[in-house]
Amino acid sequence: MAITPLPAGRAYPVDALRSRAEPAGNLTVFAGVQQVQFYAMCAWSGAWLDADRSGDEAGAARATKVIATFPGWKSVSDSRLADDSIRTQIASVVVAAQTGDRGPVQGLFDGMMCNTLLGN
Repeated sequence: MAITPLPAGRAYPVDALRSRAEPAGNLTVFAGVQQVQFYAMCAWSGAWLDADRSGDEAGAARATKVIATFPGWKSVSDSRLADDSIRTQIASVVVAAQTGDRGPVQGLFDGMMCNTLLGN
């Protein structure tokens, strides 16, 4: 979790993330990586949406900088964890954040059920 950053004021809900990972076995590490990175994607997408909504250009820029790294995250780049459709969606979210287009960012946030995942 330490290498997957979160926006200021956010902390990982460790127990909740552990409970969503698969039982012990070969895939537990992958499930754990996915849960951590999905939480972080939700947090950063939400931070971007909040900053965009409030006109906070600095906040949107901070979130965009991290969103631009999503394609390299294991939960997206590893073919065992995501397919090309996911990589295509994430690439469109990166471009959307960089160009101020709420639609794809909101689509990711809603599609990942981020309000639930973040406990909103």
